[in-house]
Amino acid sequence: MNSIEDLKSDFHSQIVELINIDNKKISDKCIYVGSGDSYVAGLFTEYFTDHKCRCYSPSDLSNSRLPRDWTYCFVSVTGKTSANIAVAERASQAGAKTVAITFNENSRLAQVCDTIIHPKIERAITPTAGYGSFAANVLTCLQVVGITVPKKFDVWYKNAVKLSQNLVESMILPDDTVFLLGNNTLYPLALYASLQMAEFFWYYGCST
Repeated sequence: MNSIEDLKSDFHSQIVELINIDNKKISDKCIYVGSGDSYVAGLFTEYFTDHKCRCYSPSDLSNSRLPRDWTYCFVSVTGKTSANIAVAERASQAGAKTVAITFNENSRLAQVCDTIIHPKIERAITPTAGYGSFAANVLTCLQVVGITVPKKFDVWYKNAVKLSQNLVESMILPDDTVFLLGNNTLYPLALYASLQMAEFFWYYGCST
């Protein structure tokens, strides 16, 4: 199976596996920390909570004071991102509650944090982070702050496939810069699409 087929299989498997993710609320005040796709997963939660929760890249917090009255959720598929681990260690030393949302329960990040949450899907072996692990992280981040997501993944999947097919048939990408526009909850969606375009096609998309 080649890399494109791996990604296709990962995309299709979501409708079966995401339904198994069911996490209890941990806190109302969460700070999500992550890079790339993991950052976007936390950013969705920031917008869905009307900014009551916050999302940062680890570099944003590298020299910041970390208040102990927040719960710090570190989102990392591998649990090996050194910048995440450094911030997690500082948050723990400050007396704050720390949570690792990761597929690698034996990672250094998992060892540093008080609580480990493993998104309950099988991680696909793909050349990128994969669709399934990203969707699982988004769903997990939302559940951690008590947001209930209706389990209509089969309906949303069919609608997404139909929408993408319509776009492929009607849209022609220009040769110059592509701007992906979105506000509120559509901003992290635009950012994710930009990251995927850069990853798959070596094409830099701009999101705003």
